[in-house]
Amino acid sequence: MPSKPITRPHAPSTVWLAALRLRTLPLAGAAMLAAAMLAWQQQVFQAALFIASLSTAVLLQIFSNLANDYGDAAHGADRQRRHGPVRAVAAGLIVPWHMRRALLGCALLCMASGLWLLAISLPTLHGWAAQWWLWLLLGALALLAAWAYTAGHRPYGYVGLGDAAVWLFFGLLAVLGGSVLYGAAITWPSVAAANALGLWCTAVLNINNMRDIPTDLAAGKHTIAARLGLRRAGRYHAVLLGLAAASWGVWLYHSLPPMAAILLAAALLLFYRHHDHALRNAPQRPHEYNRQLAQLSLFILLWVGANALAMGSFQAA
Repeated sequence: MPSKPITRPHAPSTVWLAALRLRTLPLAGAAMLAAAMLAWQQQVFQAALFIASLSTAVLLQIFSNLANDYGDAAHGADRQRRHGPVRAVAAGLIVPWHMRRALLGCALLCMASGLWLLAISLPTLHGWAAQWWLWLLLGALALLAAWAYTAGHRPYGYVGLGDAAVWLFFGLLAVLGGSVLYGAAITWPSVAAANALGLWCTAVLNINNMRDIPTDLAAGKHTIAARLGLRRAGRYHAVLLGLAAASWGVWLYHSLPPMAAILLAAALLLFYRHHDHALRNAPQRPHEYNRQLAQLSLFILLWVGANALAMGSFQAA
């Protein structure tokens, strides 16, 4: 009798859910919330545009997470013993072919959401901001950057350029570009807010890279944290947080009433104190890196949300 063809079973939904890395999604949400906050400040906010931009950002983040899982498995970065969450492809939980299909589907959904976003925003824009080809180019660059971080023949994340890419795409392009799609003007306070958010997102990536220094070096992945070593990577982390706090200070001074600014600054300093203490103890408890990564991501979303609420209350008064 002819033998039956061998088929690979599909991974259960729980495996795919883990591969999406939902804990990273607050960063995409925070960037779009910050852009909406800038638009609200200039009274050009549109609810439909916010939903479309949030959908596009979340899908792009999911695409980036899946591409990172696929790319690191292909280059051997996640095959070593690691303290982070299990990577589905490297662990054999999802076969590469299924992951490639998921990446294609996610990319198509992301492009469809991006076109929906442009269909809402472009009719209301003027001048250079109304050039459809510019936004299509930026969208293509965002997808390419998400893919090429760890996938492809020469992933830029393996030579230490991931931090700069995160600062650029999660900060300046996401926040400023997102606010321009509403019709908002670019101001120095908005640049400060975008820079601060980009630095915070870079700090989240740095925690991830500090945790993975041994396995990254073994796989030839030379992130900034791996190049610096654990001790100096911790100092680099402190610099990122300090510069972000200074940028947020510019935003608070120019955008919110004194009492709201003082309360938000106090909340920021309290979290920084907790975060610094936890990271100092992380080398003895490596899984603490995972906890601090999740806590910093959630704090970023909540803090930007608190700014947006304060902004709305201030303008309503």
